[in-house]
Amino acid sequence: MITTLLTSVACGGMGTGGEVLGSGSTIVSDVRRIEAGCRQAWHDDCPEGAACNPPPPVDVQCPPELLKAGDEILFHSDGSCELDAGNTKTSLPCPTVVEISYAPPPAEKPSYLITRTGDHCEGSFSSSCPTGAPCNPPAPERLKCPEALNKDGTRLTFDGGSCSVHYPQDCAPGEPCPESVLIPCPDLEALKQ
Repeated sequence: MITTLLTSVACGGMGTGGEVLGSGSTIVSDVRRIEAGCRQAWHDDCPEGAACNPPPPVDVQCPPELLKAGDEILFHSDGSCELDAGNTKTSLPCPTVVEISYAPPPAEKPSYLITRTGDHCEGSFSSSCPTGAPCNPPAPERLKCPEALNKDGTRLTFDGGSCSVHYPQDCAPGEPCPESVLIPCPDLEALKQ
């Protein structure tokens, strides 16, 4: 399955950044020939301390202008494009970029993991990703620690409708050392407040 990606001016809404050009235009995206084909990436300068999440790079059909590995087409915020072929940069009409789509992963609810580190907990989605497909899970978020996570390194997984606590394997000699225990799932929304 093939879908067309919007590039050039449309990418400006995804954040500007990258190299500032003499005209004041910035590079918002590039398509680069790599050994195995071509890949498009978005440029998004992120202020220090801010949580930014630009789209992940995607594999695309190679535009005919990209003849060798390392050649790239730069899409600028002003809607213009240029070919960067080593030491030579040339203006050119912006090509249509076509993404190569991969089969979607099986329809399943992603698992969610809460980990205790010191006196705080952090929650994140699992990032299992089919081979070759670009994935971009949401950034981890800080949460209140559920009662079951009472020890540093303890993890809680939400899988479907069940929850398991996984304990660090640092038990004293002769002490039973449980690997994981099923528990009732805590209210995730209450932990986010």
